[in-house]
Amino acid sequence: MKVNTTEISEATNRRGKFCGSCHNGKIAFRPNGNCDKCHTGDIGSGRDNYSLFSKAPFPRTEFGNGIDWVEALRRKLISPANHLKSKPQDIPFDKTLMLEAEMAMISPAIFPHKAHTEWLDCNSCHPDIFNIKKKTTKHFSMSYILRGDFCGTCHLNVAFPMNDCKRCHP
Repeated sequence: MKVNTTEISEATNRRGKFCGSCHNGKIAFRPNGNCDKCHTGDIGSGRDNYSLFSKAPFPRTEFGNGIDWVEALRRKLISPANHLKSKPQDIPFDKTLMLEAEMAMISPAIFPHKAHTEWLDCNSCHPDIFNIKKKTTKHFSMSYILRGDFCGTCHLNVAFPMNDCKRCHP
């Protein structure tokens, strides 16, 4: 995260949004005066903690950070907190989209709505990230995604990384 490029601020955190949804003194430490716990200036800070955490018996995948987070959620091994203090509604929308690849030798990308709606509400992505009309997915090119648009909004930041091509292009 770069300074002043997000809505995250001390004020929003204190109102219980973003980091403050957990760092409220009840779920996790309250950031009163101990800002250096997160703001270390070291981008690798906290990796040791993740290393210990990732040794838990989570379902594995060989790419990304090695944990299959969707399967961990399904097995109820994790229960992510939502900053809105509410769980996403049980959305029965499980349509799988097939998106043609830019290059002839690359198989189409498969987009499973169900795996996403288990974590997110529709309005997490629509209309802001994916403001599309039916049959207009041709502009979802990898160059845009790698720039941080569309799927790259999450899959370059908080979701499994995009170094496992076959996960989307089976």
